[in-house]
Amino acid sequence: MRKQGMVSLPTKIMNFVFLAGIFIVLFVLFVLLSTAIEIPTYISIALFVLIIVGSFINIPLYTTNNQQLISINIGGAIIPLTIAFYIIIINLNYLVYFITAICVVSIVTFFSSSINPNEGITVSLIKPILVALIIAIILPVNSAYIMFVSGVFGMLVGADLMNLDNMHKINFTTVTIGGAGSFDAIFLTGIVAIVLILI
Repeated sequence: MRKQGMVSLPTKIMNFVFLAGIFIVLFVLFVLLSTAIEIPTYISIALFVLIIVGSFINIPLYTTNNQQLISINIGGAIIPLTIAFYIIIINLNYLVYFITAICVVSIVTFFSSSINPNEGITVSLIKPILVALIIAIILPVNSAYIMFVSGVFGMLVGADLMNLDNMHKINFTTVTIGGAGSFDAIFLTGIVAIVLILI
């Protein structure tokens, strides 16, 4: 008789296969995106590993007056921002377009976000991603570039940085810039960017 609460071996195998499948899909999508923005394959592989590992690492920034620690996530903020900066640097002629897209998406993201004391900052992703997509199609720049850059900066600035004054409303001792919610949003904008590349 199987003990109650124990997970069967077939279930464990299925869970492992499912997670492995997701990992492979994420890896392929990331390599496609990196190739499109002219990042060598070997560097994109290294960045992918750093993003996965870095998603578990937070760097403390400062402590608020109410003893709340504000930190930044390596995989969900620092590395995506580094890639976004790289895209901007190799396309400085279009700096005005990048800034315009970032500002618009940041504002839309801010007004689409809300503070949940028990969950942190939540964002309704449909509006920011849709706005980023429209801007990426309209502006005379590589759509994937605009989509990714505005998505990364827009989500982090609009959802996290513009809400720093509201962090005290969250019942967490540590609040992370580029945490799970931002990581998901950045991932989704990356997927849309890849779709734009393939169209």
